[in-house]
Amino acid sequence: LPGFPSDNEERFFWLLEKIVRREGIGDVLANGVYWAARKIGKGAEAYDHNTIKKHEQIPIKLGVLNPIYYLMWATGEKINITQIEGQIPQAPFATREEREEFVKDWVQVPKEEFKEFVLNWEPRSLPYYPTIEATCGIHELA
Repeated sequence: LPGFPSDNEERFFWLLEKIVRREGIGDVLANGVYWAARKIGKGAEAYDHNTIKKHEQIPIKLGVLNPIYYLMWATGEKINITQIEGQIPQAPFATREEREEFVKDWVQVPKEEFKEFVLNWEPRSLPYYPTIEATCGIHELA
């Protein structure tokens, strides 16, 4: 690519600038991984393995199973979890006290089982909690 920097940090900002201005390769990348892979072709589709509903799947990048996050992405009608993200933690709180403080005035949840779920979710439980069964159970509570 003409003008592509050799330093990784400079490359990041160079690509970001191209994406923001939709210039050259930035115009292709601005549409997201799914569409960029198809536009680029030549086997680029093989690298599109982290998308749900044609959008980047962030949970894959976390390196641990996060069924709640996956569920929000997979079942969200708008592929936008921002309205959910503030209501359900994306990771466990470090201490029992923090978890209790979070659920104390948690008026948005329809059932007490949600509170119990968060209270029992500890950092050391990753990647085994929440279990798939617990996640499906939470989805059924909503």
